Amino acid sequence: MEIIIGYIIGFIVLVLFFVSIFKSVSSRIKSEKRDMNQQITDLKKRLDNIEEKSQ
Repeated sequence: MEIIIGYIIGFIVLVLFFVSIFKSVSSRIKSEKRDMNQQITDLKKRLDNIEEKSQ
């Protein structure tokens, strides 16, 4: 009986571990995407400024 309880607890811990890894990776991807969008926006503004100066 103790072996079954141990397996159940181990399974629960393993599931929680994978859930935490998934959440961590997901939040990192969102953060990187937000940073990349900001960089693209900044580059577009710089390009617009350069085009205005050249005209």
